[in-house]
Amino acid sequence: MITEGRNRQVRRMIEALGAKVLKLVRTQIGPIEIGGLEIGKFRPLADTEIRSLMPPRKPPPADPRPAKSSYWRSAPKSRRHR
Repeated sequence: MITEGRNRQVRRMIEALGAKVLKLVRTQIGPIEIGGLEIGKFRPLADTEIRSLMPPRKPPPADPRPAKSSYWRSAPKSRRHR
C-alpha cells in the first residue's frame, strides 16, 4: 500500500515496474477517511476531524526572568519606606 504520493508520481512508479495504472482511488485525505463520498461532493467535518488537522498545542514558554523576591511584599510597612 502506498500512503503518500501525487497521482502522476504513483502512476510513474507503477509503470516503472512494467504495469499500467487503470484507476487510482483516494481513500482518505490525511487523517480523514473519505468513505463513500461521491466525486465532486463534500460533507461537513466532525469536530474530531477538525481537531485532527490542527497541530498539537504547545505549552507556553517558561518566563526567563528570575522570580521576584517576596521579602519586600511580606515586610512590614515600616521597612518598606525608610
